[in-house]
Amino acid sequence: MDAAAPLVEEFGTDLGEWDQEQVLMFVGAIWDGCSKRLRQLVRDRDAPF
Repeated sequence: MDAAAPLVEEFGTDLGEWDQEQVLMFVGAIWDGCSKRLRQLVRDRDAPF
């Protein structure tokens, strides 16, 4: 949520109105946020696996 929230604030909450570039930025932000969080969990030995 933290990674994508600024884009939702900037572009609005109706994702159906976003253009392709905005959607790609949104998906990229989500992947980036997930990967950073997973790395943090692994580093801290708190990963769920």
